Amino acid sequence: MLGLFLPEICVHCASRCESSRANPISKYLCLVCLRQFELLEPPTEEQLNGKSPALRSIEFEYVINSAYSFQQQGIIQSLIHSFKYAGMPKLATILGELSSVSIQEQFDFIVPVPLHRVRYSERGYNQSEKLAEGIRNKTGIGIANRKWFKRIRQTLTQANLNEEEREANVRGAFKLTESGIKNLHGMRILLIDDVLTTGATLASATKALIPCKPASVVLFAFASVVDNESISSPTPASATTAE
Repeated sequence: MLGLFLPEICVHCASRCESSRANPISKYLCLVCLRQFELLEPPTEEQLNGKSPALRSIEFEYVINSAYSFQQQGIIQSLIHSFKYAGMPKLATILGELSSVSIQEQFDFIVPVPLHRVRYSERGYNQSEKLAEGIRNKTGIGIANRKWFKRIRQTLTQANLNEEEREANVRGAFKLTESGIKNLHGMRILLIDDVLTTGATLASATKALIPCKPASVVLFAFASVVDNESISSPTPASATTAE
């Protein structure tokens, strides 16, 4: 009942929101920030294809796609901080639905980048799964079973690491299970993560899909850093442990 009397506060500027059932994101962004958010554009193909050697080291053909460009202190950063660290999984699902307009290809499965079981237990959800649920709601694409693809060791949060450290941190961190190899064999896969920075995490996850011999793989991030800026600031001190 308390929620009926307390106003929703904008996750970016802390102004009061004018929540509308017709536009679920209005529960999280005030009118001014909502208008700015609606004007945001995705990164260009040239910007995405100019990413780090981590992505270029993938030994089979793939495509990179992203719904939004990440900017320091911007609205996208505030949204990511909120759904990743402030316990707002519903926000991630809503943003996944909005991101679905960027999905043009046909896919058999969405494969969210997995969290380690310890991190999942701490957070209570995987933000990439929540983004995937939003995309599924709009596209009907099935989400791969969590048991098919796992993060087999704990890794540090990437935000405070440089490019070389990021690659080393996630190298060999993911593995397809036997059921994953069987069920994803020859499939068209949409591999989804929340943020693409240097591409180290998505590159490591993509390489781990090789045993299922996918027909195609598209790497999709809700937001992508396109100018090599750090994303350390959206990470609170409590989140600097294993991801």
